[in-house]
Amino acid sequence: MSFEIPGVLWRRDPQAAEVPLVFDSPHSGSEYPEDFPFCCALDVLRTAEDTYVDELYAAAPELGATLIGAIFPRSYLDPNRAADDLDNMHIDGTWPTPLSPSHRTRAGLGLVRRVARPGIPIYDRKLTAAEIMARVDRCHTPYHRVLEEACDRVHRKFGTVWHVNCHSMPSQRSGKKGGRCADFVLGDRDGTTCAPEFTDFVAVLLRGRGYTVRINELSPGESDEMLDRLFDFQLEQRFRYTHTWTENDLLVWDHLGTIHRAIADYGPDEIRLMRRCQVMATKVFDAEFLRPVRELMTDAA
Repeated sequence: MSFEIPGVLWRRDPQAAEVPLVFDSPHSGSEYPEDFPFCCALDVLRTAEDTYVDELYAAAPELGATLIGAIFPRSYLDPNRAADDLDNMHIDGTWPTPLSPSHRTRAGLGLVRRVARPGIPIYDRKLTAAEIMARVDRCHTPYHRVLEEACDRVHRKFGTVWHVNCHSMPSQRSGKKGGRCADFVLGDRDGTTCAPEFTDFVAVLLRGRGYTVRINELSPGESDEMLDRLFDFQLEQRFRYTHTWTENDLLVWDHLGTIHRAIADYGPDEIRLMRRCQVMATKVFDAEFLRPVRELMTDAA
């Protein structure tokens, strides 16, 4: 049996003797909703997709596994992020519950992405709290419900279940490592998301078929430590500037290259009127200028 929520997800059930395997492809969706007000070029936005990953695993149901895939694009909402992985600074309005923004959100890669590529914003305005809530209710909640139901059903039947979350990786390794990536990169967050024996079993099987395999290229602890160190550095007091507005002030800053926020030091009876002039480039003339940023974004994805 197959199941689909139009514009949200599909599920393909086993077509052969069932095995306790559930695959899902959360980032291969390519159906862009009408309420997605992106301002960048579509071909640039689509680079966030794990395009065709769902097709690579399309044979799974024929071998007895369950396969689930998102229809909406990752740039619209990322089902692999927690529902509270948001930052109030980037929301027009107030979120009704506590938020827990990760380092990915600070880099523009949280539940709702802010950048398509380094220096290329997806939106020309903040999304409202209502807009984001609608996306969570329409896409994130049902995706996780269907995935959880599939895993629970298989677990009840077999007493065990293996869930494989499917993605694509860059073909070239960035930074000091250099060289080509392995054919398969297996990640289990250092044995915390599944039994290490299963990860080792898959690695041995793939290597036996002639593929190159790497496991946990960079541990979550190492990744978090590196990103925290970078964020702490850029937020040092010596790099900060606080401006107190007075009438007729003109303030100019790099909107994309500067972390900025408003301080609510004005009363409800005071009107805060700002006029913004935004200049957006369509071409980077020095491609090497963005290379270090692209490498950081690739490592953070």
